[in-house]
Amino acid sequence: MKTPNFLPKALFVLVLAALFAGPARAQMPTAATPVLSPAGGSFVDFVDIAITTTTPGATIYYTIDGTTPTMSSFVYFEPIEIYDPTVIKAFAVAPGYVDSAVASGSFVVTPLPAPTIHLKGKKLIKTSKASIKLRGTSTGAESVEYALGDDDYQSAQGTTNWSFKAKLLPGKNTFSIYASGEEEDSDPITVVVRRIVKK
Repeated sequence: MKTPNFLPKALFVLVLAALFAGPARAQMPTAATPVLSPAGGSFVDFVDIAITTTTPGATIYYTIDGTTPTMSSFVYFEPIEIYDPTVIKAFAVAPGYVDSAVASGSFVVTPLPAPTIHLKGKKLIKTSKASIKLRGTSTGAESVEYALGDDDYQSAQGTTNWSFKAKLLPGKNTFSIYASGEEEDSDPITVVVRRIVKK
């Protein structure tokens, strides 16, 4: 093909490259958009996010700050552990494919809440009995742990609905109770039981 006199040779080469590259790229398939699992939502304590694509040999790039990912972003290898509110965006790149669309998911992660205890409105429990049974509820915990004073912590029975029975010393008994999660523990709550011993 003879180079037209009115086109500089370098510009003519660029025009030819664009003419031939355009149809070739148009015939390339597009990589499958990555799938986030879970896709988003609210979680307690933490959440693991897996990212997959059905395109063979694809590399997934992602961000965790809500910005659009590029090939300079994090490369996905294994599930991502999230402990705070996060927006994940990801796209797939593969040889012979046009880059995929960007997938996005919003995740709200809240700390493990402290257990609640059924005290019927009482802030201080008074009893003349030598033992007491305390009970309450928890959300998202793997176990509920309790200790009397400086004693070692023990596991209560049950989790969502928990309870334990403990012996009381004469006078003031201070119980510390917290919810234990898979990754983190809740703040403890304090319950004071005063055992009244009749003389």
